[in-house]
Amino acid sequence: MEEIGYIPAPSMKQMQPSSGSTRKLYSYITSANFEKRYKFMVKSRTKESTETIKNVVKTNINPTTLKVCVKTLKSLRDGRFFIEVGTIEETNLLCANISNKCGELEITAPKLGKPRLIISSTPQHITVENLEETILAQNPELSLKPG
Repeated sequence: MEEIGYIPAPSMKQMQPSSGSTRKLYSYITSANFEKRYKFMVKSRTKESTETIKNVVKTNINPTTLKVCVKTLKSLRDGRFFIEVGTIEETNLLCANISNKCGELEITAPKLGKPRLIISSTPQHITVENLEETILAQNPELSLKPG
């Protein structure tokens, strides 16, 4: 006898997973093998287009002579463009050169948001006063700082 394969019902849709979102697990980000990238944005003070700003930066700044590895260069919708590099030293060097050679450009770094946590179902012996100490004691591998 032949085996009959599974045939989906006509009302069921088979969808491909989205390739646009690349969310990473918290455990992967906090582990040692996660590659941190440093980002900053460049904007014109005179309301020029992103392509004009990119061309000015590309003609005035040569990353190979600075020994800087630019990983990403993207245009944003609001008139800025986004530069991503590998280390903080490269970020500082590139920002300093852009501000010196292209004076009409404004450089900003994105600020990290403070995460908000809701902790529920805690044991009764843990109070609000000793909650921070308990979390620090239970998670030494995260190297959390008090405060």
